[in-house]
Amino acid sequence: VSEKTFDDLNILLWSVRNGIFPPTGNYFNEPGDLQLSSYTSSLYHLATEKPTTLLHLAVLDHNTAIANTLLRRGCDVNSSVGGRTPLMLAQGDVEMKNLLIKWGAKQGKDPNLFADGANLVDTYTCTICLMVPSKPVTFPCEAEHIFCGTCVAPLLRCPNCREERNERPLAQLRGTTMRIYKNLILNCEGGCGWKGAIADLEHHINTTCEKAAVMCRNIGCGKYYKRELILAHLAECPSRSVNCPICNETMQYLQMEEHKNTCPRVIITCTAGGALCKQYERRDEELHRGECEYQIVQCPWSHYG
Repeated sequence: VSEKTFDDLNILLWSVRNGIFPPTGNYFNEPGDLQLSSYTSSLYHLATEKPTTLLHLAVLDHNTAIANTLLRRGCDVNSSVGGRTPLMLAQGDVEMKNLLIKWGAKQGKDPNLFADGANLVDTYTCTICLMVPSKPVTFPCEAEHIFCGTCVAPLLRCPNCREERNERPLAQLRGTTMRIYKNLILNCEGGCGWKGAIADLEHHINTTCEKAAVMCRNIGCGKYYKRELILAHLAECPSRSVNCPICNETMQYLQMEEHKNTCPRVIITCTAGGALCKQYERRDEELHRGECEYQIVQCPWSHYG
């Protein structure tokens, strides 16, 4: 079996195992387009106009083997869905984060998002990844050229002026350089129409952006939706908390049907006398059995024959 065929089988088995249906069309011959409808995955239900990539799903599944396979087959490591790239979703998974960076995940912002003058943006653009760094550093050269920290960390010469590092450490932006950077104006990468300073972007995405992907916090759900749709989802989420209308016990909605068979306050009919006997709450069943005149009991004199 060829490596390509083996990869295809691994992807397919993982997809089926997690309830992900392969997209229509030429599934395996176009690896760069490995995508599926956002409504077909049990892992990542991100309601968005864009399709959800299998790579996003693999990241959320913490499956580095499948993620590596998808990247090897051509999936875009920097694809964005609802303003979230695979790297943004992997922040809590060090192994996955390192894998994505190894495959070229960009940690900065697209210069085309910025509303400032081209010269100003170019000054703050990392010449290695061609992105405006999210966490910029200056190289210890005379011109203090700006780069992404992860891009430039292993380099011994400045990529711009070729000045040697000579074991000098990278430095954080400071003074006027930092103030200008923090006030660079850009458009929201989620496409909601917001425009503001780069220093405020993360707070905007995490709190107010209607197009940003947010996770349902109900235990057992964990699916992602755009913020503008999350309230509608919470109202019908199978994992939402509800109270039994009879006993008032709190549970998940998906447990309600099973609870009906055990709810202690449900009115049931005597199994011995049926309609001839009375009804009572399930919690009183043992008490009723001790006094039910229709209950079959053993004759105390049966051992005499």
